[in-house]
Amino acid sequence: MDVLKSVVRWLLAIFLSMASLGSLFTGNVLGALIMLVGCALIAPVGGAWLANKLTILKSGFSQVALGFVVFVIGMALSMSNEPSSVKTGTPAPGQTAGQTPPAPKFHCEKGISSDGVIVNVIGSAGHTLRTSPNGEKIVNEKATRVIGETTYQSIDNSTTVQLQCIDGDWARVQIATPEWLKEQVGWVERTALALPLKPGEVRDFVDADFSWDKDTKKAKDAIIKTVNRIHREDPRCKNAIYPSSVAKSGTESKAQKKPVYFVNCGDGAESVNVYFDAKRVDDPTPFRAPGHIDQMRATDLCEAYAKANANHPSTVDFSRVLDLSISEHPNGRTRVTSSFTAKNSFNLELKFRINCLLDENGFIEGSVFEER
Repeated sequence: MDVLKSVVRWLLAIFLSMASLGSLFTGNVLGALIMLVGCALIAPVGGAWLANKLTILKSGFSQVALGFVVFVIGMALSMSNEPSSVKTGTPAPGQTAGQTPPAPKFHCEKGISSDGVIVNVIGSAGHTLRTSPNGEKIVNEKATRVIGETTYQSIDNSTTVQLQCIDGDWARVQIATPEWLKEQVGWVERTALALPLKPGEVRDFVDADFSWDKDTKKAKDAIIKTVNRIHREDPRCKNAIYPSSVAKSGTESKAQKKPVYFVNCGDGAESVNVYFDAKRVDDPTPFRAPGHIDQMRATDLCEAYAKANANHPSTVDFSRVLDLSISEHPNGRTRVTSSFTAKNSFNLELKFRINCLLDENGFIEGSVFEER
């Protein structure tokens, strides 16, 4: 039994000595030496030597226990003095534990990657896109073929762009809006780009953002203020508004007997011309999107138009299910299309198609034609 206990003590001492040497290799000399002392006390030879000095440690159990205590003290000292560079899970500045630094968002042939923020473009004159910082102008192949002369890709305040790379005074951008230009990418001077907007912040347009003509420049200051109000207040124009599109409306000006202008808002299917009187700039009434007529009322008015245009109104049978289609447009107008049957003077039943245009105030116009 004594031999077995001696073998176990030797094996335990050797095992713990390996851990002590590992601590020594990391540079924690004092802690490693204390751990080795503990290992020596656990070994039979070291324990016997100490027993000759202290009679209280005659038993092997007390020798092993003391050796463990000394070993643990040395291990604790080693861990407290461990260099931060080797501590597992210690993050670098600005880095979460267990994470690696994030990869750049964009691959940049020059400069550094940006975060992809969407920014506005300054001015309506246009800024040419280039292949690299101050490099060759990028040819607009499609426009060149159509026009017959070399045309270059450019951006202006009718576009928003995604900021991808930055190299000094230059930035690589990709068009974000309008949708149909999203494939265009190139380098442009950073002075052409507006600063990123903060959450909830709305851009203020200035003189350079407009394309003035003889009709609009007469009311330049009022138009600028009004367009900025429309951008802030009209829900159709909060995400996309194009001040360079401002022009005088001949038809609306004639109908209202005063100068009426319009600005284009929205993108794609949501694109709409918003009409305004520049003299409204100081009117406290908010600009709003026009409401749509109730769809049931729109259908009733369209049916009434069908009866008004039939030779025998009492015979009109208006389709309110199968052929009925109602579409609402961003400009507040509603279009109703359907069909109806009616009898002619020879008591023959004929089928007609009908198309009605309405707004929130009621019926605007309609057309009826016989189906062949």
